[in-house]
Amino acid sequence: MKTLISLLSAMILASCTSMLDNNHFDIESRLKPYVDQFYQDAALRGVRVQHENLLVSETYSLSYKDGAAGKSYHGDIPMVRIASDLIDTGDTLKIQFVVYHELGHALLYRSHMANDDYSIMVPGDYRIADFKNPDRRKELIDELFQ
Repeated sequence: MKTLISLLSAMILASCTSMLDNNHFDIESRLKPYVDQFYQDAALRGVRVQHENLLVSETYSLSYKDGAAGKSYHGDIPMVRIASDLIDTGDTLKIQFVVYHELGHALLYRSHMANDDYSIMVPGDYRIADFKNPDRRKELIDELFQ
């Protein structure tokens, strides 16, 4: 019995430490296309972006309807959380906008900009309408990766 408990304890500890290794990269499947596009857009602009130690997931603890579409955390392993109710809308451009905004914090170390700035890094929905216009979307993405 002691051997079984020791074995189970070792397995649990091993699984926990693998979550904190130096090459942890886990992207929620519904967010993967947006994260992949972020990396492609960075590469097209000649910007090298960290491609390891990143966690991106959806969460029910945030609510797009209540004004909290996403959240990012800095640290050894940057984390991005996107509100599940935003993803459930199926509005691909809004989802892309929020993912890019949060990855801007987590990977590009960008801060929020003032509401009158022309940037994805303006908090809230101020630039969503611009992002839905293909020409303006390109300008906003260019600005993000400057």
